[in-house]
Amino acid sequence: MNKTKPSYDDFLNFLKAQCLEINDPRQDENLNSFLKQCYKITKHAVALKQLINIDPYIYKSVLYNYTIHLFIISCVDNYLSFIPENILQKMNIDRQSVNGIVQNASDNTTAASILVPDSYKNLSSGDVNSLRTPYGRICFMITQQFGELWGLN
Repeated sequence: MNKTKPSYDDFLNFLKAQCLEINDPRQDENLNSFLKQCYKITKHAVALKQLINIDPYIYKSVLYNYTIHLFIISCVDNYLSFIPENILQKMNIDRQSVNGIVQNASDNTTAASILVPDSYKNLSSGDVNSLRTPYGRICFMITQQFGELWGLN
């Protein structure tokens, strides 16, 4: 990642360095179009805009990582085959959706519960979704460090 302003071309270089074994977006029109859409959505995400004033390098890192996260989750949730299945398995990503944090479960004869920290009880569905990929977790970690509880509100 260079020190210039974020750009789609710079993002593609960052993406190539991640070894996701995808086709070259510059030669695959469908993949390129899909990645551009993910990049545009991420670039306009409200939570990220405040980061550019805090640290432009961190902003760029979150922008690129979250774009890859959005790309991966979109591929997984929509059964798109841009990313090889073996790469998804190496990242421990499956096609099961994540709905939230479970605190307890019980039936007529048994019960179990775990202590869920208060901060986890306030997670949005977007926060929980960001935990699905290593790239989303990087963004989650950074925004948690720089903002109010979970998201630079």
